[in-house]
Amino acid sequence: MTQGRHCLEAPKKKKKKKKKKSENDMKKKLNTRAMHILLCGLSEEVSKKVFTCKRAKEMWEKVEKLYGKKEKKDGIS
Repeated sequence: MTQGRHCLEAPKKKKKKKKKKSENDMKKKLNTRAMHILLCGLSEEVSKKVFTCKRAKEMWEKVEKLYGKKEKKDGIS
């Protein structure tokens, strides 16, 4: 009995249509990414203080309070 080519190939799966990501999904992804970036740049001590924040903006505001908001000098913030 000879095996044909069809026996060697896995059956083809139907391609699933990609769901269009909602605006809310994109915001969540960007928020998570921003929080990760913030946490990577902070000391362990400060990270522990801001880790419980739900949003990157909230985290950033806590960091500003901890470090003290600095004024712009010579056009550099």
